[in-house]
Amino acid sequence: MEKNWLIPFKGRHDSGTYEQNFLWHCGSIYIMDNHRAALWCWLQHIKEGSAYHLFHMDRHYDALGSHIEEWKAHLPDLRKVGIQDYLNLSYSPDNSQVPIIRSDNYLSLFLECYGSLTNCIRFATHDQGDKPIIEEKRNCMHVPMWKVPENLQYWLSSDATSDENQWIFNLDLDYFFCDYARSQMLMSSDDYIVAVFEAIAQKYREERIAVLTVSLSPEYCGSWQQAEEVCSRFCNIMGLDFNLPE
Repeated sequence: MEKNWLIPFKGRHDSGTYEQNFLWHCGSIYIMDNHRAALWCWLQHIKEGSAYHLFHMDRHYDALGSHIEEWKAHLPDLRKVGIQDYLNLSYSPDNSQVPIIRSDNYLSLFLECYGSLTNCIRFATHDQGDKPIIEEKRNCMHVPMWKVPENLQYWLSSDATSDENQWIFNLDLDYFFCDYARSQMLMSSDDYIVAVFEAIAQKYREERIAVLTVSLSPEYCGSWQQAEEVCSRFCNIMGLDFNLPE
């Protein structure tokens, strides 16, 4: 499979809300420092007229909606723009130039603009951040952390709507960390992490996952080093030849 840097590595800098320090991909797998680019990545693989399921495994909901109508009004069809143009999209509230796509609103924009392409949505989070505004008729489930290892393969194999739809899987490595002593501590055991990664790898090999986006979120994993260590476990299990440059 083709491997390349869609955004060359800029260094181990803060990601914040608007930065994107790198974006690497291999086939339909994308690895980045924060999930700001995830929406663009998904749109490279999902097809109009098809239906998908979405699994969001992340410490945060990433579904800020405070200015959703303003943001939407300034968005082109994101399926027709390149990655750099996507990241550069901005508007001018209060005479200041502000990026539209943030690390905490890409999911709300996806659901608002392209949500009709999804049948089923699963959230595995720490219940942090703005919850997504989702129509009651949509098949949505919030899953507790302790149920994930035993059930993830099952959830990715079937659901209440259809056994045929592929998944958009959005993984943020900060899911495995929590606040501790003004920093971040790994809160999941090796067995827990391996069980999650092996379930994802198995369903990816079975072509149940149409596109897989992975965020390191170093600020929420305590450091770049800690995030990269967990990412290395993921890549080993997935069989990916990925490492950040020194």
